[in-house]
Amino acid sequence: MAEKKEYGQPGQRVWKEQKTIMLRFSDILGTLTKKQNIASKHAANILETAMNLLAKELDLMYALYFELLADGDTLQLVAGQDGNTFIIPKQLRISDFSALQAAHYLNGKTFVCSGSEAEVGPEIHLANGIRAGVGVPIVKNGKLVALVAVNSGFPRNWTKTEIHLLEEFAGRTWAELDNIKAGRTAGESEKHFQSIANLVPDLLWASEPDGSTSWYNQRWLEYTGQSLDQATGWGWVEAIHPDDQKSSSRRYADAVAAGKPLQQEHRIRRRDGKYRWFVVNASPLINEQGNVIKIYATATDIHDRKETENALRQSEEKYRTLFNIMNEGYCIVEVKLSKNDHVDDLVLLEVNKAWEKQTGLPKPLGQRLRNLLPDFEEKWLPYFEAVYQTGVPIRSEHYLKDIDRWFSVHYSRVSSSGSRLIAVIFDDITERKLTEQALRQNEERQTFLLKLSDALRPLTNPLSVQDTAMKLLANKLEVMYAGYFEMEKDGDSFHVAGRFEDQTMPLPERMRLSDFSMSLAAAFQSGRTIAVADTSIKSEWVKSPEVYSGIGVAAWAAVPLLKHGKLMAWIGINSGKPRAWAKIDLQILNDVAERTWDALERTRAEQALRDTELKYLLQLENDVKKRTRELQESRDSLQTIFDEQVKAEEERNKAYLLLQKSEETALLGSWEFNRLSGHLIWSDGMYRLFNLKNGTQVTPAVYLEYAIEKSLGKAKNVVQCIQESNADFEEILEMNISGKIKVLRIKGIPVRNNQGDIENVLGVDQDISAMREAEDKIKKMEQEQQLKIFRTSLSTLEEERHRISESLHNGIGQLLYGIKINMSSLRAGAPEEEFRHNKAYINELLTQAIAETRRVSHELMPTTLDQFGLKSAVDDICRQLSGKIEFNCHISVQHNRLEKYMELAVYRTTQELMTNVVKHAKASSCEVMIIVGTDQVKIVVSDNGQGMPEGAEKVNGIGLASIRSKIELLDGQLIISSNPDKGTYVEVIIPHQGLTDKPSR
Repeated sequence: MAEKKEYGQPGQRVWKEQKTIMLRFSDILGTLTKKQNIASKHAANILETAMNLLAKELDLMYALYFELLADGDTLQLVAGQDGNTFIIPKQLRISDFSALQAAHYLNGKTFVCSGSEAEVGPEIHLANGIRAGVGVPIVKNGKLVALVAVNSGFPRNWTKTEIHLLEEFAGRTWAELDNIKAGRTAGESEKHFQSIANLVPDLLWASEPDGSTSWYNQRWLEYTGQSLDQATGWGWVEAIHPDDQKSSSRRYADAVAAGKPLQQEHRIRRRDGKYRWFVVNASPLINEQGNVIKIYATATDIHDRKETENALRQSEEKYRTLFNIMNEGYCIVEVKLSKNDHVDDLVLLEVNKAWEKQTGLPKPLGQRLRNLLPDFEEKWLPYFEAVYQTGVPIRSEHYLKDIDRWFSVHYSRVSSSGSRLIAVIFDDITERKLTEQALRQNEERQTFLLKLSDALRPLTNPLSVQDTAMKLLANKLEVMYAGYFEMEKDGDSFHVAGRFEDQTMPLPERMRLSDFSMSLAAAFQSGRTIAVADTSIKSEWVKSPEVYSGIGVAAWAAVPLLKHGKLMAWIGINSGKPRAWAKIDLQILNDVAERTWDALERTRAEQALRDTELKYLLQLENDVKKRTRELQESRDSLQTIFDEQVKAEEERNKAYLLLQKSEETALLGSWEFNRLSGHLIWSDGMYRLFNLKNGTQVTPAVYLEYAIEKSLGKAKNVVQCIQESNADFEEILEMNISGKIKVLRIKGIPVRNNQGDIENVLGVDQDISAMREAEDKIKKMEQEQQLKIFRTSLSTLEEERHRISESLHNGIGQLLYGIKINMSSLRAGAPEEEFRHNKAYINELLTQAIAETRRVSHELMPTTLDQFGLKSAVDDICRQLSGKIEFNCHISVQHNRLEKYMELAVYRTTQELMTNVVKHAKASSCEVMIIVGTDQVKIVVSDNGQGMPEGAEKVNGIGLASIRSKIELLDGQLIISSNPDKGTYVEVIIPHQGLTDKPSR
């Protein structure tokens, strides 16, 4: 069986082979005409030859020629060729065919069957192994006269070229038979063929086995400019390009020797001397002995196609070069569909060099992606399916968990609708994503720290500071426990000072570092931050996982606080689930630790300041009362008091030095400087700080442009650090921005690449102008507070002086004056009775003077308070003041005494309130109650006197002003309630810092 030809390929090549077959058919007809003289035998040979040639060229099972008999239904087999042993039916009836097939034949239409059983027709076809066929009807004068039928033993998609060849073959065969019947000679047929050949646009010729030519069509002569005599023989060689002659001759000789068709490409010279590319198809005519006796050939102009192929090849080379040098990863994948036509896997068909570099994976050509990446995420597949279904390109960003990278991906379908090929271009954007994440986390961190500062700023109680900070920290990091632990003096024990708990088992209040492992204790002592992701796994920090399991802690982290090399405190957080602590988590933990410590230092310094002020006032009061004993030294006494005040003020200023570090409450802006390109990039915050339009080009010299004169030196240092420094730097500059002076704190951090070279510098600018203004306000408030304390001290001193002067004048002074008068009445020679009477009276006055002196002395310095405590001293006041007014005193004290200054403050306040009742209330009874608690003292004085007019309790008389000033300095509260004729109720609450070790009596 002859070699099967690819007739289904598009283009001129197959069409030329069809023409070659027809030329060979013509030569065969000419040879038969010379040998045969009997028309009937000649016709039979023609039909057999035609069917043989047709079956051989198209690789057919059957090639049959039927003629329609007179009944108009029966088809009589006239000639046929088969390559099988099956019996060919001699007759077929059109009525046995399907209605569709019969209609095609009767209407002169070619019927094509590609392979389905419904199309095949009669059962005899199936029985003979026919699975596909073509029937070409021959119609003359509107009537069916004959049928050429070809069949295949396997399903076959007949091409248009094959069908056209069959139709032309049938027509040529009928024409030749018609010529024979009409008595026309083969010569006339040859002329007819020559006319047809001259109409073909290709170059046609016939040649001998040795390569010489014997016939050309007119198109050859017109194209080459040769005459028939010049071209016949070996003249054709002159028309072939010299570079192609040798190879073309060799391939021609090989084809003749093998007796096979030839196809080759070479250049043929045009009549104007220019060469054009042609594709040559040559088919040999072989005799009964198997020898080549003739070669028929066609040459089709493919010059334009050749130019296009060259251009395409160059384009392909450019594409391949670009494909391999492009930085972006590129691959072509074939989508694999599930049973319901959804994309469920991908096969990699082609990748470029950047693919391996971007993904870190070897070239996996032909592999399924699920085999390559077992953890391949399903969320990627909808993108491939959308592009496959719609053909609309998609761009998206994805995170690939298997290799921990971010990619920007562009999907597009290759070829037309229905194609399963998807082109993917992707770029590694991990660095950008990490930078964005770092910036976002930093902004969130700064927002949180600002919130923390705002929450801690108004707090004055250290315990409130610790609890508030721990609650904010736990909520921010979403942990179940956050605790602030303070070290004790022994350097080993520590206790929980502040905490936040959420559905967790309580931890012990006091623990010791020595209870933990030596490595953990050493890490805390060295200030090392520790993070444990899973307590169920034994590690350096987890020796007993069951202990953590018992208290519900699955992960923890801790930050120790070292000051001057000594462990002072630490902050710990616990999670109920295993957790890989992120870098930003630990950074926030460190920030909260430092800021909580600073806030505690501030509150403790403020408390120390308040305690110092209170102690100072009480000491000042004692000094005033001591110095009132010597009224003649008032000037020196006042000077001494002033000196003591200055000394106390110096102590207060020293305490304020502990408050220098304040909370960050300024605006922020970030920037990045590339030292290689010299390009400075600002965030939106930077443009806002400098009041510039976003996108304005800036350089580090911008700091020189805006710095005021006194900050120019620092600005130059900042510019130099940005451009050259290898270390972190920080500077504060005063800038003139849009006519407004701003104070900026500038921090910068050089960033090194993998080689250790500094490529970028990252920085943050912070507007601390408000902080500076706040500091100025604090200084002003301090000055005002100092002035208030001084005025209160002078007022208290003056009041004491007035009271003592009144006591001395009205009490001791009058008694001494009475003694003087009675002493002057004593004279010599007076009657004895008068003398005894005057002496007794003088003795009585002296006794009263001594008692009054003792009373005044007791008021100045109550010895009972110092020796016996607050309860005895207050009871003593009640006994002294009881007379017209009945005082009922109730004192409740703790087992231990208050600090001395606090006892004196409570005593003096109670004394002044009771004295005011005696002097102004006009009452008959008064209830006095003093309750000393663990953290505060409550004083209540209530009488049934005349009360005060409405609004009088708000007026600051000398007595109320003195009491109110003391209470304010002690950070206490004063409540007064009074109505006319309904008595007065006074309540005082004074906080204190704890009890002494000295027991109460």
